Amino acid sequence: MQPNDDAFGPGYFTGLYGVIPSQTWADRSRDDLISRLVAQHDGPARGLPLLDLGCGYGYLLQRFHGRYQLFGADISPHAVQVAASRLPDATFTTADAEQSLPFPMLFQVILLVNVLEHLAHPARAVDRLHAALRPGGLCLVHLPTINNPLNRIYYRYSYAKDSTHVFRPSGAQVTRLFEGGGFELLKDSYAPHSPTRLWRALKPFPPFVGVYRRRP
Repeated sequence: MQPNDDAFGPGYFTGLYGVIPSQTWADRSRDDLISRLVAQHDGPARGLPLLDLGCGYGYLLQRFHGRYQLFGADISPHAVQVAASRLPDATFTTADAEQSLPFPMLFQVILLVNVLEHLAHPARAVDRLHAALRPGGLCLVHLPTINNPLNRIYYRYSYAKDSTHVFRPSGAQVTRLFEGGGFELLKDSYAPHSPTRLWRALKPFPPFVGVYRRRP
């Protein structure tokens, strides 16, 4: 998949955000969760570099303003253009998650939200993430997963309608992928995420979040 792929042009993001771009309640709730998890596992803000890989229009990235040096990347030049206009203090570029990331520094945090399911070779992306993170740095991953017959049905009538979803793992498979790529799992949860133990046991809905730390 290349950065100028027409599948992720303006029409794709209109489908995500609407004709007048905005986030849904579900998107805002997800971003609330991601922001809390970063604060929980990375500690006080220290002004270190944070990358939102697959940044879209930059809604999630803007939540970290004043806490990190902000960087965003997306396969879509259209998304990068819109995000850069919204967040002039951040640095943006087009990038493919399966290829080397075009930034000179190592990141303290990388966010990979609703990206992994679009990748034909997700293990390549995990290798790139490992190479782009500082030892001990965090990678937060969110994507729809298939874990049992109930959420397989839910997936079929919702996420499966997006033809760009080519990687359809279970949450456990995502963790094995990251552990095999040099990460350790710090926390995982399944929608609606709280109470964590209940929904981890039942797994009724596809959305999964994993917090992984890069091993030295």
